[in-house]
Amino acid sequence: TRMPRRAYGIDVCPSDGNLLASCGRDGNIKVFDKRESKIVKSLEKIHSSMKFYSLTSKEWIDCVRWSPSGDMLATASGDTTTKLLDFKTGKVLLTGATLDGGRLLPFLKVN
Repeated sequence: TRMPRRAYGIDVCPSDGNLLASCGRDGNIKVFDKRESKIVKSLEKIHSSMKFYSLTSKEWIDCVRWSPSGDMLATASGDTTTKLLDFKTGKVLLTGATLDGGRLLPFLKVN
């Protein structure tokens, strides 16, 4: 598994500093571990309901952010949706809409 050719968003996990999440045109989230120098998790087609077709620009993931605790990832897509994912399971916990047309505002602490 490789990092996407063009990463649109990159974020470092604040809780450990070694995990790097990237997103891009392929519609996937890749998590790279700096200590191991490899991709340790790939979450695929997060903003797509279909798994085997060419993604439109609206389904590209424009932004990814870690939660402060490192147990969740938030994504924003060109279709103006956001998704909150459980990092360990990859399960979508919440789906919402962005206020800024696909760019994710800084991740706020979830109480």
